[in-house]
Amino acid sequence: MEASGVRWRVHDCCFGAPLAQPGYRKRLPLEAPGTNTRYFVNEAGEQRAYTFKRSELRRLTLDECARQFTESGYCWKGPHRPPPTHPSR
Repeated sequence: MEASGVRWRVHDCCFGAPLAQPGYRKRLPLEAPGTNTRYFVNEAGEQRAYTFKRSELRRLTLDECARQFTESGYCWKGPHRPPPTHPSR
């Protein structure tokens, strides 16, 4: 919970291979070893994502969650846009 009183749910996910299809995320049990991203979602639907470092433990403690939340970034809410195409040379 933030100082402002906003509550955030925590979801551990795997984005992409090997546990999810490329470009998709799959929710895993909290602290699962295959987790590579931790999502924070509030009641309004805002999402923040924290990407674990390769050797980092996936512990779910208040101190770790506070640190991860501070380092997380907001997720894109708009439609997916494919990368621009470049004319062939």
